[in-house]
Amino acid sequence: MIYITPMQFKTLKCIHDWQVAHGKSPLLKEVAKGLKKSLGGANYHIQQLYVRGMLKREGRSDFIILQKGIDILKERENDIP
Repeated sequence: MIYITPMQFKTLKCIHDWQVAHGKSPLLKEVAKGLKKSLGGANYHIQQLYVRGMLKREGRSDFIILQKGIDILKERENDIP
């Protein structure tokens, strides 16, 4: 199992929820707003998720696409803070 911090999990969930609601990936500023963090703070957590293989980028660099992070969300759906 891949370990992610509670904030990284919240970031992953924010991205997933945006994709479900809007049918597309959020921009960095939309993730930051959802997390109530600065752009730099949101970007830090997103970068950590890339390092752990939870996210990848396709096309325009400001769009975030979920990769295998969805499995983490399913495993922890009852543990959401």
